[in-house]
Amino acid sequence: LFRSPGTSEHPSRTNHLATHLTLAMARGAVELFDSLGGEYSQQAEGPTSSPAQKEACRHFTTAEEKLNQLDVEGCLTSAQQAADGFQSASVSKGYADSLRLMCLAQGVKADLLIVSEEDKSEEVHSCLDAAERLAQEHAA
Repeated sequence: LFRSPGTSEHPSRTNHLATHLTLAMARGAVELFDSLGGEYSQQAEGPTSSPAQKEACRHFTTAEEKLNQLDVEGCLTSAQQAADGFQSASVSKGYADSLRLMCLAQGVKADLLIVSEEDKSEEVHSCLDAAERLAQEHAA
């Protein structure tokens, strides 16, 4: 049997541990947004929010829920819809939070690809490049 370099563990056991740790880190990173999801959920129901802002808030909370479920593509789609909605409603904080959530989702996607059984290095670099471009394009 093959062993991981420098260890006595079987590769599948090591990969399982790496996957478990990656998922734990991803879920931990998403917890940073938990309070924001609650905040945007309240704004979506608030009487002072415009209809466009309410819709953007709903997209944000959906994006966060998708990321909590490790549905990265669903998160990216909803977060982009939230960003577009916040931008059209001129809500800069919501726009910035949506972009941060998209960057986080790209990082989670890269982490998940890293622990896959196949060589996904090109896809990992693509995810990290996308997050970097997003951050650079919208940095203040």
